[in-house]
Amino acid sequence: MLAHKHMRISTTAASKPLQGTPTRNVWHLMVSRPAEVGTKPRNVKIAISRKEVMESRRYRRTVADPEWWSEYLTEDRFLKNIGSLFNSRIIRHLYGPLTSVALTATIVCVYETLRSEGVLPPEFPSICMPNQTPLNLTGFAVSLLLVFRTNQSYDRWWEARKVWGTILNRVRDITTQAAVFIPEDEPRLREGIRNWAIAFTRTLEAHLQGKLVERDLKSNLENTLSPYELDMVMNSQHKVVKCCSVLAELALQAPINSIERQMLQHNVQVFYDTLGMCERIMRTPLPLTYTRHSSRFLFVYINALPFAMYSAFGWGCIPITIMISA
Repeated sequence: MLAHKHMRISTTAASKPLQGTPTRNVWHLMVSRPAEVGTKPRNVKIAISRKEVMESRRYRRTVADPEWWSEYLTEDRFLKNIGSLFNSRIIRHLYGPLTSVALTATIVCVYETLRSEGVLPPEFPSICMPNQTPLNLTGFAVSLLLVFRTNQSYDRWWEARKVWGTILNRVRDITTQAAVFIPEDEPRLREGIRNWAIAFTRTLEAHLQGKLVERDLKSNLENTLSPYELDMVMNSQHKVVKCCSVLAELALQAPINSIERQMLQHNVQVFYDTLGMCERIMRTPLPLTYTRHSSRFLFVYINALPFAMYSAFGWGCIPITIMISA
């Protein structure tokens, strides 16, 4: 139960967005600080820079709870989404392609304007497409590419979410089983299974995310494992497998009957299975030949839009092509 409690607190804290009011590029945040036993929790005011706030967006995860849903399902959420458009991380990642499209559209507009006003010699031909047949024929292929990429990305995300849900449920199961099956005169064995279940989740996080983890693994485990156990994990070739091996050994040594031992070992086996699933998702991206080909095709397609749209929209093709590309 303690492992579940700790994981729940960490997940909730990571999922809530930072809230505050910027003053001269400094944000003042109200953070709940844990209280001592017998006292109430208190809020602490912390001042951080806007740069730190924006950098923290890399580590945020959308984990919905009742409070998140109450803030999300509001009548003005559409206006909030439009107002935060230029602060969107997705839009910022598209600055390069959008800048290329805007530059191409600007060149087309300037060239055609100078040509129509007689600034350029009449020998200069028009660069606009005589008709939109090429784009109409390839538009269907573009839509199929986008649908396939979107479906594949969502499938990978949803599979990872199901795997994490399985890990969370099995951590709850094994800690509850340790508290129920193991006699009360074996408190160290109970705590050992609980602590190594927590260590499994944290080593798995470090194994999968690498440098993206906010704290290094050793400092993240020093309050969970003893110094000897911590050194044993840090010196292991595969830290996650080491945690599973210790859990299996503790289940084997527990003074319980064979059925209860089989239930504990089944949860450990699920830990091994979910580790393999996570590694498969991490180490098997979409084929690079496909992603590169589709990216090049989309880049050519969106940069060809101004050549086909200038005749109908004039200078308006610049914002239109940017909106279509985004």
